[in-house]
Amino acid sequence: MSAERTDGAERDVRGDLSPDPIDAPGTSESEWRAWPGLGALPAIAYDNWRSAVVVAAHPDDEVLGLGGLLSLLAASGVRLGMPDTGLAAREAELTQALKEASAGFQVCLAPWEADAHSDHEAAGRAAAAAGLRPYFHPIWAWHWTRPGDVHRALDPATVWVATTDADTLVPPCWLSRQLRHAAQGWEAVVGTVTVTDWSGYPPPFHLAYAQRYAATQTSLTRESTTPTSGKNAAGAKRGDGARWHPHVHGANLGVTAAAYLAVGGFGPVATGEDQALVGALEAAGRRVLRTTGVSVVTSARRDPRAPGGFGHFLARLEADTVSQQ
Repeated sequence: MSAERTDGAERDVRGDLSPDPIDAPGTSESEWRAWPGLGALPAIAYDNWRSAVVVAAHPDDEVLGLGGLLSLLAASGVRLGMPDTGLAAREAELTQALKEASAGFQVCLAPWEADAHSDHEAAGRAAAAAGLRPYFHPIWAWHWTRPGDVHRALDPATVWVATTDADTLVPPCWLSRQLRHAAQGWEAVVGTVTVTDWSGYPPPFHLAYAQRYAATQTSLTRESTTPTSGKNAAGAKRGDGARWHPHVHGANLGVTAAAYLAVGGFGPVATGEDQALVGALEAAGRRVLRTTGVSVVTSARRDPRAPGGFGHFLARLEADTVSQQ
């Protein structure tokens, strides 16, 4: 996702003018190191790479972006004589040069195409346009993003954002079902959860749960299964037995990047950010499909950390069940 610059300011995808993020004070190394998600980032399996081409917008970008990996690969590269801060104007030329220079290489490593620097973004776009299928690496993004920030990583035109939980099991068809609805014109899919392990709960509890959870589900109508607008809007009822439901689970949620960004994404709330997001989408008139046809298996957690979340729903239901015995 590229940024549009105007007199030293940067306009993000929501149209707001803000100071250039590269000139801001930045995120400290200690904050990045303290982020729990850092250790969970996927590692690149470079052991079987026979060759790699490295795209660098500036002489030092490859060192700042992936110096450790380069030292492991002991790779050599080709430098093209192009002007600093002027790659975007010569992007077509750069793309052709990369096609020629990278012929025969197995892997391409290029700057992230949303790095908030015009040269880095142009180099990333050129690498992708050259058909290299690059691994993108951030350079300035470590400075201006915050841990867990997803806004800048989203391409509004192509990205589908799907969320789930660490204690949730999604079926193999989970994403394909969400994307099928997206292809029909839906901008968000809100699914349901199922619990299969009720260990530790009183015997009749799972029956009470099934009754309470399904109590407000209704049969889908044509109106509730058809997007109100959009060139890919579906025009027929589904016949898979799915039903409308009122629940919102971060463990089973999908949304287009365009709709996500349009409503500000997950807001800075103490709890219930998934419900707030879906509420904002519906309030903005986005095409939201609530369906039991997309379901995941989650845990009957007894140590909930989100007030008002699924774990607290189970705790309240258990108390009601015990009091009625």
